[in-house]
Amino acid sequence: VDIAGYKAEFMSKHYASRRRPLGQQLLGRLGSVLPILSRFSALVNPLQASPVGILVKKLSGFSNDVSLPALATQSFRSWAKTHCTATDTHFLWFGDAAAKPVYLWSDSFNTHYRPHVLQSAIRVLNSAGFKVGVTKQAFCCGRPLYEQGMLGEARAQLDQILVHFYPALESASQVVVLE
Repeated sequence: VDIAGYKAEFMSKHYASRRRPLGQQLLGRLGSVLPILSRFSALVNPLQASPVGILVKKLSGFSNDVSLPALATQSFRSWAKTHCTATDTHFLWFGDAAAKPVYLWSDSFNTHYRPHVLQSAIRVLNSAGFKVGVTKQAFCCGRPLYEQGMLGEARAQLDQILVHFYPALESASQVVVLE
């Protein structure tokens, strides 16, 4: 039974005629919000424990007992632009140009909260004999939107992936997604 699918469908129908809570809107749009917030991580991180952060959590419906994760001081995308070994129209490349390519999906959570995980994946894949491609353009997979029942917006993000990411891949290529 696809409980996640049922939940997404229920929330989509439930909030079709109701106002969606602010916390759900923020969580659903995290893929769009994180790139903006991470530019100001030095300001955003300390604010989380301040009265302003507590007020934002309260207005968003988050418990005061839950602490939000700290944004990385440097996003993976920022790091990747300065550490890649080559670039082309669509990708930043890491490793030996003659090696077989593999593509690393830089998801929103790892990109903005845990860039070291993606950096480690590049090192492991390079050590395994692959050159690693990371898209220049940021894509959100739509999962946060899907989980909040924002199915129309999630579908639009998936369409962007099909239009801009998929055609840039080499034939029969492999995409690595970290979870």
